[in-house]
Amino acid sequence: MGNTTSHPQEDNRQPLVPQDAAEHGDTEAQSDGILPSQASAPNRQASFPNAMATDIETVGTSSSNDRQPDDVRDVEIQQNGHSTGPPPKKLDKGVSYGDAPVLGLFLYGLSSVFLSTMLTFAKLLGQRKFPVMEILGARSSTIMVIALCVCAWDKVNPFGNRRGLLLVRGLFGFGAICSYFWAVQYLPLNDAMVLTYTSPIWVAVLGPFLIIKETPSKFIWIAIPLCVAGVVTITQPSFLGFSKETLSLLGVFLALNQAFCSAIAKMCVRELRFTDTPNVSVFYLGLCSSIGAVVGCTAPKLWGVANTFRMPNAPVEWWLILGTGTSGYGTQICMTFALKYVKAAPALAMSYLSVVWSILYGYYIFGDVPTIWSLVGAVLICSMTLSLGVFERAKKADPAVNHAKQDAATAHEDGYSQLPSEGRQ
Repeated sequence: MGNTTSHPQEDNRQPLVPQDAAEHGDTEAQSDGILPSQASAPNRQASFPNAMATDIETVGTSSSNDRQPDDVRDVEIQQNGHSTGPPPKKLDKGVSYGDAPVLGLFLYGLSSVFLSTMLTFAKLLGQRKFPVMEILGARSSTIMVIALCVCAWDKVNPFGNRRGLLLVRGLFGFGAICSYFWAVQYLPLNDAMVLTYTSPIWVAVLGPFLIIKETPSKFIWIAIPLCVAGVVTITQPSFLGFSKETLSLLGVFLALNQAFCSAIAKMCVRELRFTDTPNVSVFYLGLCSSIGAVVGCTAPKLWGVANTFRMPNAPVEWWLILGTGTSGYGTQICMTFALKYVKAAPALAMSYLSVVWSILYGYYIFGDVPTIWSLVGAVLICSMTLSLGVFERAKKADPAVNHAKQDAATAHEDGYSQLPSEGRQ
């Protein structure tokens, strides 16, 4: 590269330079492509040309042996309206990452609205005697088709780059929804809800050690227990003494397994933000769940179980099926985009809002009048999720934190490794 100085130890990684700049000897564009380990301090403060910002999507990279702390990988220091972070690397169209916790929390809250809408459609289908696996299959196949169409529109390979992790994401996502559907067969709905909403706790505990290597903020340890308390106040589960009903141990295991599988799936989604677009991740969930639903509908027939599938026989049933699938896609795509911008533990804490939306749907659609305890629990959940958003925003705006991230980014310049050429599209 024309204007760079030699170093005692040559870095074998090639800087990413726009093709037109390389052909015409554009030294300014080439100097902007210098890796952090090659650039001098003034060069690291130089902003990228606008042409590169429009033509190239930024993506972070990680490996199992050479990882940066999450705060360092995510940070892009903004100065004069331009990025002064590491040089952009190109994979698939649409791959990017950033540090925007308020946007991430808002998107996850929006996904909880879609989730409550989907469950409402599914409940209406259940009242019309549709089998559970058929409802799951309709949801999953619609999600898969929509995600596949978006991938085709964006000219992105739907099978992605990190296919092993994508497959794990799809399988654990299917395991989560199956465990939930089966748990409610053995447990009262309120007991199942409380146990399944332990998923954010799993992420907060396992996140620092597994997959994402993220340490949640201290406030999350206040917000999650109080949100769980809000759920308990609303559902009043029998295992906490609100009734004398005996619980099924199998049902308890299935509910806790749903929370665990959901936590693993969400951590995979968070990690995949570096290499694959959100619709690729959603496509894998739809694909794995569709295959599982087909098996669930057909396998019972082998041992003589009937009524595992029936065709809709009224227009309203087709609309309910379409609503279940489209709201399911909205749930997944909002959740996936949210996990690009905010850590997994605070994001999953926003899922408690779905309990509040379910109360509203129950009142306006099914005529279920909430009790005073339900309203108290709803207020507690809403106040904690709102406080979490305010805390994350204040943390992001703290100049001391931003300066610490900048210093850490400079110290970890070897972490910005060039991706292999075969990994790019």
